[in-house]
Amino acid sequence: MSRTPKQATDGRHECDNCGLVWPADKLKDIVDIEQRVDEGGPVPSGQCPDCDALCYLIDPKAPRVVVYVSGGNVQCARANVEGIAVEVFDVDNLEETKTGDEIEADWKQVEQEYPHPIF
Repeated sequence: MSRTPKQATDGRHECDNCGLVWPADKLKDIVDIEQRVDEGGPVPSGQCPDCDALCYLIDPKAPRVVVYVSGGNVQCARANVEGIAVEVFDVDNLEETKTGDEIEADWKQVEQEYPHPIF
């Protein structure tokens, strides 16, 4: 059974599997929706055109951060709301001056100070 996306014309929709973001008009109809969603769970807006996983409407008010990396270096970081600070923990640069145990200890400290994963 197929189903038309719930939000057929608005917003951006993120794939729950590959993370690609799509406009509503690019989403596929959901195949076998009754087998793919849990009762009371979030309602998907469509099926990913790339990997066929479920896509969900992105809340435009939810804080989101994008970090642009090129050549192993962070080029910039942008957020959709003001007041978000971004820090990058670059293990590649640390490997030149620290041992594996020192990097692991640093990472544990980062996890304690920043307990909420972004991705």
